[in-house]
Amino acid sequence: MSITMDFSDALRLLKAGGRLRREAWGTDQWLAVSCPAARRVPAEGFWSEHNRAYAERCGGTAVVLPSLTAKMPDGGVQMGWAPTQADLFAQDWVAV
Repeated sequence: MSITMDFSDALRLLKAGGRLRREAWGTDQWLAVSCPAARRVPAEGFWSEHNRAYAERCGGTAVVLPSLTAKMPDGGVQMGWAPTQADLFAQDWVAV
């Protein structure tokens, strides 16, 4: 049995560099912090042509803000994951 936590504890774990998931999700899905603090990224670091063009117009860089990503059950990575209200109130968060 894993030690479960609420979202506040889970968010602290994420900010410290950990990965976590909800027990309700199963073992093939988890969250991680993609960018823990705002950072300036060179235009060539963007794979979206629109973001790259924006960075180029801004002198060759753009600021990337902190965000969460989710490793999904199908193997994909969802950028910019945001919790649902059910996720926020869940008590079944566990470290991966």
